[in-house]
Amino acid sequence: MINFVKIFKSVNAMKKLFFLLLILFLTPCINAQNFRIGVFEAYENKNSETSGNMWQSLTSEVYLMNMNFMDKLVDEVYFRNKKKRAKSSVRSVFITAKFDGTAVFNGVEYPLYRFRSGKDGKFSDLKNNNSMLRIIDAMPVSAVLGNNAEESIEMQLELSDMPDIVSDFSSKQLKTLSSNTVATPINAMKAYIKEISSLLNQNMDKSSLFYSFSTPINISNEETPGKKVIYSIAVYFFKPELSDDAITFGGKVKEDLDSLLRSNAQNINPGHLNSIMGYQNYPYIVCVNYKTKYSVNIQKNLTIDKLVIRENALNESFSQGRINAEIYAMGKELNSFLRLYVDIKKNVKDKNNQVDVLKDYRELCSMYSKIKKSHDEDKVFEECFDTVYQTYIKDVEENVLSDDSFKNVKDIASLLENGVPNNLSQQQYEETLGLLKSVSLTNTNDTESLKIMDLISKTETMLLNNYFTPMISDFEKAPSFYECQRLISFMEKTKCEKCYNALNKVVEHYKQSVNEKNDFQNSSDQK
Repeated sequence: MINFVKIFKSVNAMKKLFFLLLILFLTPCINAQNFRIGVFEAYENKNSETSGNMWQSLTSEVYLMNMNFMDKLVDEVYFRNKKKRAKSSVRSVFITAKFDGTAVFNGVEYPLYRFRSGKDGKFSDLKNNNSMLRIIDAMPVSAVLGNNAEESIEMQLELSDMPDIVSDFSSKQLKTLSSNTVATPINAMKAYIKEISSLLNQNMDKSSLFYSFSTPINISNEETPGKKVIYSIAVYFFKPELSDDAITFGGKVKEDLDSLLRSNAQNINPGHLNSIMGYQNYPYIVCVNYKTKYSVNIQKNLTIDKLVIRENALNESFSQGRINAEIYAMGKELNSFLRLYVDIKKNVKDKNNQVDVLKDYRELCSMYSKIKKSHDEDKVFEECFDTVYQTYIKDVEENVLSDDSFKNVKDIASLLENGVPNNLSQQQYEETLGLLKSVSLTNTNDTESLKIMDLISKTETMLLNNYFTPMISDFEKAPSFYECQRLISFMEKTKCEKCYNALNKVVEHYKQSVNEKNDFQNSSDQK
């Protein structure tokens, strides 16, 4: 989790006094000589469902609420004597962020907001009463050093007789950036320099009263594929410590925030937050952190070209740290599976040999079974990958193999995998043999063809032993013309070659014996 640290700094008439506010997990109040600022944590909670290695990236947003009360806060804290404003007015409020513990811009400060006072020295012209600022945009977990990134946010009040605060800030940060030993991705570097340029332009434009950071920290300008959901919310209020204003935080507010946390919302409207809080006296901050669960994009019309693009995207995501090694390894397994899926589709479309399609389909099912077994009880596989495998296998079975030439492939594969039971009815054995013999065996030497021929032989043996051998035995004990005709009927209908040969043998033997008997009778009659 990213720990936010909020630091506010102010300068007094002697231009040397700074006050600090530590927000998010630090002490709530800091004494700054003869006045105090109160920082009150009103709410902090996490979504326990967002844990595990399937959560690949972090997104953090800060909502500055009631900013139209900034003037009131500055007055009550800084100008205890109202006449003092005329002698030394506050020219601007400048808020910056500094990140430690990340692999991107470690220790570099970001300009977040700058509020300029109007001609009357007040901040009443602020139009962004409630505004959201995305600070971190889909930062990979791998970019967080030790999973403990800290963000310190500083607010400095700039007096009219101070040196230019923006120029000083910009020069220091560019110098820090140039000496940064951490390798910074080029996209992030360009975005940061663009932001500094935007700040300097606002500083030169004396009519511009408001500057807001607009380029979230993102290593590659690409998000981790998946759904972003809220995993934590924290609310902090600012007010003069000596103020009589009491911040009430009733059960309904907590219930609404808890509900928002559990909603798996992908974004929050500042107005909705303000309506939940119902607080209108001083500025306050809501920190919302999100996590993104990795998900796999399912493409129904997957081709070899699209698969290559998919494989390249996976490699790029891993090389840029957007996914971890576990997700990458599972992605590679899935790509191997999908190559076989594409081969099956092509073989069916080209009307290739049934045996080839059968072999690929069996290998597809076997591959999935082995992969699933290797990830037994792995939540990452269960939640991110398993459904994808099942979707593609279902597509093969219900759509790809619906072609008349290949409609028996699934059932034949099941027979090869599970074998033929030894307790089927005579009709069931005949149907099974019809199914197995529907495959055109153009090459009887390949492994799949040999397996089919072996299963045919075993099925014929079971049919022969279970039904036709007893039938033949009964006939041989009491042969008759009627029973011979019955055997001939079975012989003509059966798909079992072994059964046909056995029946044919006994029928021919009977015919021969009858002919011999007739010849003997005719010979006797002639005498």
